[in-house]
Amino acid sequence: EGDMKIWNINGYLRIVEEPNDKGYLDLSIGYMYYKDDINPIKNGTQILYFWETINAPLTGEDSSDKYKFDGLRLGARAKIRLNKRLAIKASAGVCPWANVNKDQFWNLRNDLGNPPGLKISGSANATMFDCSAGLEFEITKNLFIEAGYKYINLDSDNGNLDWNWVATSGTD
Repeated sequence: EGDMKIWNINGYLRIVEEPNDKGYLDLSIGYMYYKDDINPIKNGTQILYFWETINAPLTGEDSSDKYKFDGLRLGARAKIRLNKRLAIKASAGVCPWANVNKDQFWNLRNDLGNPPGLKISGSANATMFDCSAGLEFEITKNLFIEAGYKYINLDSDNGNLDWNWVATSGTD
């Protein structure tokens, strides 16, 4: 279980506009933010010890992974009207100088104190890009339905993060 948040805030400059609302092409500059909070194990009753499962309660068992990517976004968007009610829309963007941070808490280690725990954090430079495509259907002049697909790629120096490992005696 966990939560994911994506923010994409942009300013647009229209460089092409077709007459009669036939379409447009915009350039954009903005900010992209992606955060993933994963809580894979909560209040469990098993611990791992020398690769064997032991059915013993572990008070406060709560492991988690938290990732955050953010940075300046450069991009473009376009719209092409097919007929009076239907249009194709697309966008693409890149964050060439993004930052990535990872915070992890893993309390399945019983050799680091009581209660057990290990906090891990890391940071790196990153590159993100996103693209989307979809269809826009005009119900009335001011009411639209849009359906499409969005793809986001997050790359943190091929996984090379600068890690910081800290033994702890509590939960995150």
